[in-house]
Amino acid sequence: MNTVSINENPESYLNTLCYVYVDEQCVWSGIVTGYNHRKNEKIADLYIMPRTIDLNCAFVRLGNYNTDLSNVIEDFIKQYNAATDAPVLYMKEKNLVGIQFRFTFWEEKSLKEAWDFVVGKFVGENASVYIDVDGGVTIRNTTNSHNLTYKNNILRIEYEKDISEIVNFVKFTNGKKWADLVELTRSDAESITKYWKRVMFIYDERFSHITSANEYIGRLLERRANPIIRVQSIMTLRKDIAVYDTISISNWEKNLPDNMVVNSVVYMQNGSVSLDVGTNMIRGHNLIHNYEIHRSL
Repeated sequence: MNTVSINENPESYLNTLCYVYVDEQCVWSGIVTGYNHRKNEKIADLYIMPRTIDLNCAFVRLGNYNTDLSNVIEDFIKQYNAATDAPVLYMKEKNLVGIQFRFTFWEEKSLKEAWDFVVGKFVGENASVYIDVDGGVTIRNTTNSHNLTYKNNILRIEYEKDISEIVNFVKFTNGKKWADLVELTRSDAESITKYWKRVMFIYDERFSHITSANEYIGRLLERRANPIIRVQSIMTLRKDIAVYDTISISNWEKNLPDNMVVNSVVYMQNGSVSLDVGTNMIRGHNLIHNYEIHRSL
């Protein structure tokens, strides 16, 4: 969720599509879902959710999927466009991501829930789903990479390292019987050697194919087998960096991994840009503070 401060009555902004501009360039758009009004100060903070919030308008189609993940996401967009007379999302560009998705939706879920499940759990660091300011959905099988140099185009940097959420040994079952039973165990030997064994048991009836379950567990281990190293704040003047891009840092003594993922981008009023970066990809969105906002009713 993004917040934007305005100095007018916020009520008329509710449920409208808003565009946020930085230096006359539209950098983000979304739907206003609420506000905090400090009436005595004549200031209101608008709460703006990504356009995907509108996927709550319909249920996902029940049934089986057995195709590349990009085709699944495209199918969600087609279902959404068929369910609403005023869509705010459309399919703009699709590239096969090389992830075979085998899954059965067998209970009523909104398209938004299905979207969060698929994009949040299955799209890895080598693929990205972007939503452009015009609502166009772009599926890329690559990510944009940037190199920043300490004491050059990095104005300030803070970081933390956390091993408390490591998972390196996973047992999975879908709890079904006979031929429908899916069980597997996966681990990361290097992580166990470094940080000792950290286990997780997963019970999920939604998986009916071992391939999708194996893919899911593999993605989980990618995210959780190593410590979270998060650059809490990189302050830079670079404005060409977007959410889901990857960052490497040169000329710094700290042993940070290459290709860290940009989880959020904050455009500051002084012209600088603050980046939240880490080894874990958080499916977040650009954050905008106190900039010009345009809306469409």
